Amino acid sequence: VASVVAQRLLDYLQTAQKTARNLSAAQRVQQAFPVLQAYHDSGGGDSEGPLDVNDAAYKRIRADLDSLLRYVVEDYEYPDVRLLCAHHGHVLYTHRGRKDLGANLSSGPLRDSALARVWDAVVSTGQPQVSDIEPYAPNGGPVQFLGFPVADEGGATIGVIVLETNLTQMNAILAERAGLRASGEVYVVGEDLVMRSEGSGGETGAPAMRRVDTSVVHEALAGRSGVRVVGDYRGVDTVAAYRPLQLRERMGTSFDWALIAQIDEDEATASVLSLGQRMLASAALIGLLALIVGLLAARGIARPLVR
Repeated sequence: VASVVAQRLLDYLQTAQKTARNLSAAQRVQQAFPVLQAYHDSGGGDSEGPLDVNDAAYKRIRADLDSLLRYVVEDYEYPDVRLLCAHHGHVLYTHRGRKDLGANLSSGPLRDSALARVWDAVVSTGQPQVSDIEPYAPNGGPVQFLGFPVADEGGATIGVIVLETNLTQMNAILAERAGLRASGEVYVVGEDLVMRSEGSGGETGAPAMRRVDTSVVHEALAGRSGVRVVGDYRGVDTVAAYRPLQLRERMGTSFDWALIAQIDEDEATASVLSLGQRMLASAALIGLLALIVGLLAARGIARPLVR
């Protein structure tokens, strides 16, 4: 189960990265940046302050962008898409109209946020970047960002397109419990030992952000895989399979996650005992059938001899 879920989670993140790459080269995005940049350079943007998003000229630009980029949210089912200025990190556009619209990521109150780090890394390296899942004030909860550079015809980075990954879809992948029975659970934990998934009993689709300081988490974050009996974050003994997701190697991130698939030890033991009982019952039934067949065969051989 752990290996299957890990691969599906990686597939989702890699697909999101490919989507961002395709969008960065899409005609609609390529057309949007010059318009936004022109507004920015004409006085709408302040190198030390926010972008003026209340000007009538900007509102007209945003209305056009809403119609151009609606498909990213509605068809691809990403919670939001943002366009960022390469020079100052201004949030030039957010389809959902989040509270960070117009914010300056280089000098404003969001300069230490996950979005600011993604912007800075993309502009500095020219490479795609993925943030860890962490609280982001403008969204009012945990968010994960995936950024990709937008280049002009000469290859220079003119902006950054940023997608929010769909945490509800990622939690649905982790909700896979085939073979884990009623107490089964699959979750991911970050390098700060905080859970990045919804956790047992969750119904919101948002990460639980619960601390999980167990030996199997440490083993997985150290790059090791295995199975062992261990107390979990609830203090319950479980049979846990653990492994790293290898995000650094597979996606070039600056972080990794541990993936844990577990079942309560009592339920696992009961399953083994039940299996053993069924095997004993089957063996007894096979033995009885063999005895009956043997007796019938013996009677069939004995009758001609008696005659």
